[in-house]
Amino acid sequence: MGDRVHGGADPDLVQGWLSAAERVELGDLTSAAHPLWAAASVSVKPEAGRRVVVEVGGDLATGAAAYLDVVLEQEISAGPAAIIVDLSGTVFVGVRGIAALVRAAGRAAENLTTLCVIPPSYFDLARHLRVSGLDELFDLHTSMLGCRAALARREPVRSSPTPSRRAVDRRSPGSGGVAGRGRATGHPDLRITVRPAGRLVVVRLSGPLSLRTVGAVATAVAELLLDGGRVVVDLSAVRLQWAPALQAFPTTLAAAGGWPAARLVLLGADQAVGTAVRAMRIDQVVPLARDLPEARACLDRRPAVVLRHHELPPEPGSAWRARALLRSACRDWQIEAVVPDAAIVVSELVTNAVVHAGTGCRVSLRLDGSAVHIGVRDHQSADETTLDRIRGAGTAGRGLLIVAALSRAQGVIPHSNGKTVWAVVALPPLT
Repeated sequence: MGDRVHGGADPDLVQGWLSAAERVELGDLTSAAHPLWAAASVSVKPEAGRRVVVEVGGDLATGAAAYLDVVLEQEISAGPAAIIVDLSGTVFVGVRGIAALVRAAGRAAENLTTLCVIPPSYFDLARHLRVSGLDELFDLHTSMLGCRAALARREPVRSSPTPSRRAVDRRSPGSGGVAGRGRATGHPDLRITVRPAGRLVVVRLSGPLSLRTVGAVATAVAELLLDGGRVVVDLSAVRLQWAPALQAFPTTLAAAGGWPAARLVLLGADQAVGTAVRAMRIDQVVPLARDLPEARACLDRRPAVVLRHHELPPEPGSAWRARALLRSACRDWQIEAVVPDAAIVVSELVTNAVVHAGTGCRVSLRLDGSAVHIGVRDHQSADETTLDRIRGAGTAGRGLLIVAALSRAQGVIPHSNGKTVWAVVALPPLT
């Protein structure tokens, strides 16, 4: 989501996010929402003893988190003994930045690599990880000197690692963590209770849904969607203190693969929460239900709008992967007839991102009933001349000419740390 996980919410900034939510892609409240968000700098420095230091500076928000995710994946796959992630130079760390670290911790455990993190000084990352049940995944140190000293005192663990708390929970339901039967967990200010209900899981939130608690909610919901795929979130005991936190539900659903692989319904929202959900059009992606029987029915129906997105590395093969991901989505959504045109469009847009921007990219797919919306967000800012060239596809290169010919509409959204090039491909008429 790119949200801050520390401090209070500035009213003007919140209003800016809410206004931006009306013009950026539904369910993706990203860096486009406010010019404050700039890209983080990520540098990799090998050290003796098969160690690698990954230094991060600037704002670790949505686009930068995606880039850090790719960097850490590549470094871990190289098989170092230890990786030190230095966040001391960051201005802030968003929810997706923490998600990138969590994914890296899982990969490091699989590759028997020690992952050390030096958190920023302006918020308590250790506490945030602890209340989310993630603290056992990391070695946290307050300084680079302390981290190197700790690594020097012991050899990195090269035998089978001790199972993390989360792994134990999955094998033993009820032993703890969000996957436990009837287990209550979450943030100190927000209680998250999980209970199975037949083929689905009900997550009950009790307390404030705010800037501080949204990270714990997103983590819990994401894990359950990936584990079982059918989740109902009970909002009847929620006090909404920060409206943008509601964007966690469609964003997390899209990141987990979206309908039908992952299915999410909101239940029991009071008038204030229900009004906010409808005003932000979240109910088009994540339905609102009045009771559990209605929620069960909603899980089995395709929502009015379905989303999914994928992060792709800056490699030539990403265009092929984008076509495969689009075909898979269209098959799941039963709109295979649009594949020939849409596959060409997504391939051209991803190729442009890889060749011209030279960065990883995020492919977003959205079906709203009459068309497929394709967005490719890279992390290379563009000047007005480049933006005008993309907007005026009639005078652009061959790739964008093809996109314009196959699309009902196309354009570009500039961000402070990149741009999203989008196109709308209409569904063929029914015969």
